[in-house]
Amino acid sequence: MKKQACKPVIVGIDIGATKTKMAFLRQNKLITFFHKPTPQEPERAADMIVRALSRAKLPGSLEGIGIGCPGPLNQEKGVVLSPPNLPRWNRFRLKAVIEKRLGTRAILENDANAGALGEAVHGSGRRFRHVFYMTISTGIGTGLVLDKRIYRGSKGLAGEIWAFVPESFRGNEGTWNLTELGSGKGMVKQVKHYIAQGRKTLIRNTNISTGSIMAAWEKGDPLAREVVTTARRSLAGALSFVVHMMAPDLIVLGGGLCTDPRWLVDPVRRMVKKHIHIPELAEIPVRRARLWNEAVLYGAIALFDE
Repeated sequence: MKKQACKPVIVGIDIGATKTKMAFLRQNKLITFFHKPTPQEPERAADMIVRALSRAKLPGSLEGIGIGCPGPLNQEKGVVLSPPNLPRWNRFRLKAVIEKRLGTRAILENDANAGALGEAVHGSGRRFRHVFYMTISTGIGTGLVLDKRIYRGSKGLAGEIWAFVPESFRGNEGTWNLTELGSGKGMVKQVKHYIAQGRKTLIRNTNISTGSIMAAWEKGDPLAREVVTTARRSLAGALSFVVHMMAPDLIVLGGGLCTDPRWLVDPVRRMVKKHIHIPELAEIPVRRARLWNEAVLYGAIALFDE
């Protein structure tokens, strides 16, 4: 009897600030086979990845490795460039290290771009041609996918609106960019700033988190309401600009702060529609993500189909 050839397998890796996950697709279903804390030393992280893939029981031969990693990074050269949440990874040549040690092609991509591709191919955007994706969690990440291909722009930096500073937030106390205004970490920073100025709030100074801010928001706390309203307005303003400039077929919102649509998704959707005065553009839908924590893994695998 003729031995059946092994089917090639693409493995996706999601490297986060706190965890690293690996998975492959079986009949379009994601199979996660590895989930461990991310080492802060990049060499140890590479050792962990190589060891896990060497021992993995895959349903076929390893054909390629797609990696979603926090940016900034040089996608073409496969080099990680000092991500804020992984400071020791500065200038680490992750792609070259993985390829040399495993003898398999690897593709490195910004995790937000990988998440955008995952949602565009397998999630909320799979029936749309042009998809703009924003993940709102501890930080803010964005990605633009055109015809199921990531648009990277000059130096791979297209879509990095997290660093945009709305003009209304330039002042004597410094500037506040979109991440500092609309992300979980940014909202915590704002609350600490206002408490230091003597503002009264239900939020305990010893326990400031997005959870405590949202709990105070639920109770009608004025400071929490102000901070959440600022986040909504800032995000809606940025997305309105995206709609006018890019006219995507769909905007997808994901990340931890979008799990409860009352917090950001529903009010931001209404604000975006209100800010747009071209009827055809106002019809562009704003939807919640479908893949959530699996978006980067799906996207990392899909990098080999671009």
